[in-house]
Amino acid sequence: MYYTIKYTALLLSGMIGFMSVPLQSKALTKAEQEEFKKNVIAASELLQKAIDKSKEKAVADLKEGITGDDLNYQLTMMSFDNQKDPYVSCDYNELIFAYATAKEYSDSMDTLYNLPFYTVEYEKTKIDQYVPKLIQTYEETEDGFYTLGDKEYIDQPTKVPIMMKQSGSVTKYEKTGERLVTPQKKEILYGKVTVKGITGEDILGYFGLAENQKALNDYHKKLVQADSIVSGVGLSQALNIKVPSIIELSEEVKQHFEELFADEEVSYTRRYVISVARQLIGRVPYEWGGKSNKAGYDSSWWTLQANGKQKGLDCSGFVQWVFRTSGLSCWKDIPSTQQILKTASTISKEKLIPGDLGLLNNGNAINHVGIYLGDGYWIHCSSGKGTVVAEKTEMFTIFKRMPSEDEIPTLPETENETFADTISETEARPLYIDYMLEDTEEYMEEDIYLLAQLIYNEAHSEGLNGWIAVAEVVKNRLKSSEFPSTIRDVIYQEGQFSDSDRIEKNVPTQDELLVAKSVLSGQMQILGNDNVLFFRNAHGSKSDWGDYKWFMEINHHAFYLGNSV
Repeated sequence: MYYTIKYTALLLSGMIGFMSVPLQSKALTKAEQEEFKKNVIAASELLQKAIDKSKEKAVADLKEGITGDDLNYQLTMMSFDNQKDPYVSCDYNELIFAYATAKEYSDSMDTLYNLPFYTVEYEKTKIDQYVPKLIQTYEETEDGFYTLGDKEYIDQPTKVPIMMKQSGSVTKYEKTGERLVTPQKKEILYGKVTVKGITGEDILGYFGLAENQKALNDYHKKLVQADSIVSGVGLSQALNIKVPSIIELSEEVKQHFEELFADEEVSYTRRYVISVARQLIGRVPYEWGGKSNKAGYDSSWWTLQANGKQKGLDCSGFVQWVFRTSGLSCWKDIPSTQQILKTASTISKEKLIPGDLGLLNNGNAINHVGIYLGDGYWIHCSSGKGTVVAEKTEMFTIFKRMPSEDEIPTLPETENETFADTISETEARPLYIDYMLEDTEEYMEEDIYLLAQLIYNEAHSEGLNGWIAVAEVVKNRLKSSEFPSTIRDVIYQEGQFSDSDRIEKNVPTQDELLVAKSVLSGQMQILGNDNVLFFRNAHGSKSDWGDYKWFMEINHHAFYLGNSV
């Protein structure tokens, strides 16, 4: 028995076109499955445009609300940036086929662009922030008395000594007790943001079909058959992920780095720390709560985790990684902004020098930290930008002296050979530490492009992890004596990949190209095992494939170890 699924295939100038794909109660032929997958991919791209449009409007409304309610713009937008995107790892098949069913059973003229994919709400929230207070410090002398020390800032209630000048002396003091000094607070009003998306059931309800049992049954029937052919989760991951990219620094920022690294008035340790920090500009995604588990570049960054988030670093995770990779012992003491507040010495803004830390701290609300570069520039892992950036900003309000500033960097143990290059302590300008683990120069550009075409051919709708895994299989085969030694020969080896005559007709996305290059360079991996040499659509089976041991499942694909295990 045949039935027709209709869904939006063209949305231009308010015109709606429909494409029809026959689905059968019996299994579709391979050609029919490929045609169906192609059309669902096209529908997902149109869906993404509608989602993006809805998000644009929601963000514009949020900004207008911030202005109208006189809320702190920066804190409110940081609250928005810290929300999980509801569409990063949802099931796009549900949305596509709910809309298709709605158009089939409803007379409504509403289109995808009318649907409220993003709902952004905020709650007015008052928080108190301490204003740093300048206090006098004292230094103990050998005879048990004290002399005046520097003046320092405190940014939280602090016990300070009560001092009395020693009789007959103008320079010596004796301690008579302690008192609690509490900095003044200022009240800040910001918007605590929540973001919501919609489900397939929500779409049916929007079109008045929530109680239409025939429509609901049809929707679920279509969804089951669609899921067996194309991964709806993979589609959302393919359209919403970020990949490593080159961030082109402005000429002013480049010049500033050049001058900073050549400035011998800035200590070697500070310049070294900043040279390490510079290596992650654009190279790691922002992940709330993300911390490093080793020094050096982590090739599992960017991969999607079980919670739907890409693995990366948050602002304090980035700062901790920098000190850890620099080989400075303080890295264990600064796992969070709260610990940095407790352990590092507070200074005034006027005393900032490159390598010092800046914090935005509002107790349990919004917290952020970055490393000062001098001349108003900071480097930090930004939730808004989604990665590490270097920029001029006034966001930081509390300033801390750089931990371990007098310690000479030592090279930490790391799996990354390029991080183990010796850097002379006497060099006026620290060498850049190259994040690359391997060199892609041995691969021709056409080979990298061909690998991206294979990724598109085999896993375009399988999501980021699926892309990485397919590229890893090819890379593993290049290392194996059982397979050819070039990318082209591996890909076109007879009987290995599906529809090889179609591979070079594919036009991969820019993201797929970047994944191909990143896997070959060692920046990205998800399998992490050189002996994973095979994959297939096992329809959910986790059993071995003949002599090949089952290793991992990523959406529709199962991956297997070679015979040598």
